[in-house]
Amino acid sequence: MAELRTTKGRLYRIIPETALRMVINHTNCLHERIKISIKSDIPAGVGLGSSSACCVAAASSIFGLFEKKSKEEILTLALEAEKTVFENASGADTTSCTYGGIMEYTKNGSKNVDVIPNFYLVIANSKIIHSTSDVVSRVKQFK
Repeated sequence: MAELRTTKGRLYRIIPETALRMVINHTNCLHERIKISIKSDIPAGVGLGSSSACCVAAASSIFGLFEKKSKEEILTLALEAEKTVFENASGADTTSCTYGGIMEYTKNGSKNVDVIPNFYLVIANSKIIHSTSDVVSRVKQFK
């Protein structure tokens, strides 16, 4: 597993080795030795999409070293890798990490929203670690 160590030294294992191997196996770098280190201040397990960000970063970085891929190809592989972490990943976090900006995401797809934001965005961390799968299951009860 790849390791993520927060600024306070807390260690999380957030990307299974199988996800990283999946990315590496889709490139022409099988004969290369690659060491992947992930350093992030994004807390794991609080719903900020850290696993998606890491999957996109891994796919984009590895592809960038060995072959040119489109953002769509990076997204496809990163989402496939993400699903080794969260089987029912929606793709919303992975898509926003790949394309950036303000996005509208629905079951039918996504699109960038072409506006200049006139607001401040505040992200608060409750420091309560939770299971994304459990939260998704509870949300599905309301549908």
